[in-house]
Amino acid sequence: ATPSQMAAHSWHPVPVVVHGPRSGRDDTDRFGEHWCRAGGIGVRPSMQLLPILMANAGHLAKYGA
Repeated sequence: ATPSQMAAHSWHPVPVVVHGPRSGRDDTDRFGEHWCRAGGIGVRPSMQLLPILMANAGHLAKYGA
């Protein structure tokens, strides 16, 4: 995140959405910090996001096994 008050990158969470034929659905119907926090991905370190993206793109034989 890059909050304007800090004028630099920070540790604050950044909302993310994954959309595609393999991504599935959750109950979230809006995009934003609050809605993404409550969604299927939730809040997690960014290094955990790459395997999720790779799995949804069909580039992993197994995910979470």
